Amino acid sequence: MQLQQAIERALKSKGLVQVNDPGAADFLVDYHVAVKSQQATVQSVYPGGYPGVVCGPYGCWSGWGWGPPEVEYRTVQYHEGTFVFDMALRSPKKLAYRAIGQKELNNKSTISQYQAEEAVGHLLKGLKVQ
Repeated sequence: MQLQQAIERALKSKGLVQVNDPGAADFLVDYHVAVKSQQATVQSVYPGGYPGVVCGPYGCWSGWGWGPPEVEYRTVQYHEGTFVFDMALRSPKKLAYRAIGQKELNNKSTISQYQAEEAVGHLLKGLKVQ
């Protein structure tokens, strides 16, 4: 519902007016949203060394910075959202504008009004109405 309202506000701000009868419309608007769970392997490298003072045959020095680096691999899961916005001419039936956006999402199953406004604003920034 937030996306639909955000789309209506954005189109209105560009001078377009929503009509209830599709036969009277100049443009038809449609949008699709999909969320896909993804996995990625992340590598973290930590510099080698040991804390504290280390002494050897040539004297003592700070322990950080020597020794083999530590490498850690871990699998992380995240959600990627895809938002497709289409605007078509009613007559002739022809696609007039399409915008596709992708973004990593948090674990929430809903989006806030702010996120909806931000997504729609980003997708419609290239829409020029004459």
